[in-house]
Amino acid sequence: MKTFMAKDHTFVVCAYKESPYLRECLDSLFAQTVKTNVIMATSTPNDYIRSIAVAYHVPLYFNDGVKSIADDWNFGIAQAKTELVTIAHQDDVYLPEYAESMIDMMNCFQRPLIAFSDYGEIRGTEHVYSNPLLKIKKIMLKPLRSKQLMKSRLVRRRILSLGSPICCPSVTFVRTNLTVPIFKRGFRSNV
Repeated sequence: MKTFMAKDHTFVVCAYKESPYLRECLDSLFAQTVKTNVIMATSTPNDYIRSIAVAYHVPLYFNDGVKSIADDWNFGIAQAKTELVTIAHQDDVYLPEYAESMIDMMNCFQRPLIAFSDYGEIRGTEHVYSNPLLKIKKIMLKPLRSKQLMKSRLVRRRILSLGSPICCPSVTFVRTNLTVPIFKRGFRSNV
């Protein structure tokens, strides 16, 4: 069984146009309890994104190919040089323990595909960890707290038959254990 370390993980920040939250996202990635890799990818290159990449000393990659959310995410993942990849949305912030928790979780399994965390929302200046939608998602994910049920394809598929309770920015992928492209074109959500 492979043991993953911080050097095996990359945050890929998918930057789009001129997001006022991009710096806050990057600040949260550089504040992780374990230091991992950070890169940026964009299909909308502009001086704003370039200047932030320079200021944070983050490699910046330009997607000149097909422009869709699936293609942007696949492009970003392809730029990472590590096995573990988290697609960080430019308007999301990560708690300091996120990367460490994902690496620890990956190391608990023989052949992990993904790991994901709980999450909350920021509404204005307020952190919201409980609202009707979040409560429903937490209920849907409750069976996966059991290692036995987590391994059951039937249980996972039953949960997904009701919708996806997984928040996409909370997912870390093991690239080498997944088929590419990871994301399929043609979806506007639940890519």
